[in-house]
Amino acid sequence: LSGKVSDKETKKYLGSQIEIFNQESSEEVFKVQSDSVNGEYLVVLNEGGRYGMYVSRPGYLFKELDFDLKQSDKLLSYDTLNIELEKVKAGTKKILKNIFFDFDKFELKESSIPELEVFADFMKKNKTVKVEIQGHTDNNGGEEYNQQLSENRAKAVYLFLINKGISKSRLLYSGKGSSNPIADNNSEEGRGQNRRIEFIIR
Repeated sequence: LSGKVSDKETKKYLGSQIEIFNQESSEEVFKVQSDSVNGEYLVVLNEGGRYGMYVSRPGYLFKELDFDLKQSDKLLSYDTLNIELEKVKAGTKKILKNIFFDFDKFELKESSIPELEVFADFMKKNKTVKVEIQGHTDNNGGEEYNQQLSENRAKAVYLFLINKGISKSRLLYSGKGSSNPIADNNSEEGRGQNRRIEFIIR
């Protein structure tokens, strides 16, 4: 997989860190820097695995991409991929796509660790950034129950960051229940999108 990393607004090429994790074992399997002059990168993904790729640079929101190479019909569609990074700005929201919980639970699953580590690294490299971590649910269950579940899930991420040395003064957490859907709750796919953790730059 190859491509170029650039600034989303200016289109300027960026040197950035690229990490590949095996989503089943949560182990880092590849790490490389994109070229600081032309933004080019090259990574190798082995057939038969599921991978998460994280692209990061100080001053920018990190970006994650998922690759399922267990499905042979998808192998050739990942040859070239250009990546745009967004600068850190107050009010910007980011969904954490690879944070996982069991049904009706708020304990973080082991498969969440790679993205949480990247999130913690983002906070360490951007020392002035403050964030609010928000939990969201679909519309199954009662309003009070969903609010509490979403708050507990956001708190789990909050506590992970604190345990990684991030100051409490830079972190808030809240539960929004089902009040802010981003997709239609009438389909399983939509409900899956609505069950999410995101953070907002403050």
